[in-house]
Amino acid sequence: MTKRKAGRPSKYKEKYCNMLIEHLAQGLSIVSFAASIDVCEDTIYEWFKVHPNFSEAKRVAMAKYQAKWEEWGINGMLGNVDGFGHTNWIFNMKCRFKWVEKSEVETNTKIEIFIDKEDAAL
Repeated sequence: MTKRKAGRPSKYKEKYCNMLIEHLAQGLSIVSFAASIDVCEDTIYEWFKVHPNFSEAKRVAMAKYQAKWEEWGINGMLGNVDGFGHTNWIFNMKCRFKWVEKSEVETNTKIEIFIDKEDAAL
C-alpha cells in the first residue's frame, strides 16, 4: 500500500510553462499570470522552486518580458507610439528591471589639511 501525501493536491500543470512564456512575452507580469490561472503569486513562486521545467520557463519568459518593454521604449523614442511618455517608461524600467542611474566621477585631486598648532591646542 502506497502512502499519499497529506494536503491539497497541487494545481500545477505542465502546460503552465508555455503559458507563462506567452503571457510575459506580451509584457504582462507574473502577478497577472497568477491571476489568469486563479492562483496567488506565492503559489507561482513556490512552483518555481519545486518544478525545474517551470523555473526554466521563468528564465525564458523574463527575457521575453524585458525584451517587450525595451521594444516599446525603442518604438516610443523613435516616435512610433502616439503619446509616449519617456519619463513613465524609464520609471517602469527602473521598477520592473532594477535599472539604476549610476554616475562615477574619477579625480586625481589631492587634498591636504593643515592644522595651525595654536588651533590644535584648543
